[in-house]
Amino acid sequence: NALLTSVRFGGLLLVIGTALAQPVPTGTLTGRVIDTSTKEPLPFATVYLNSSTRGTTADEKGVYRLPNVPTGTVEIVASYVGYQKAK
Repeated sequence: NALLTSVRFGGLLLVIGTALAQPVPTGTLTGRVIDTSTKEPLPFATVYLNSSTRGTTADEKGVYRLPNVPTGTVEIVASYVGYQKAK
């Protein structure tokens, strides 16, 4: 939605538009954090959107769910004690 304001100067009609806040389309990211060598789950790993404060913790099976992620390209980071961060 946009808010339109019109102002008339003599024969000139000036239309000024102001964009109102639009809800950003979002989705839910789900996945599983595993050790790449053993394929074993990494329980309670931290998963977050890079360069943000949005994140979650995986469950005991390494499964995570991160709701309300803006659609588009995002970089996900997973971290676990004793492992290098994976992006």
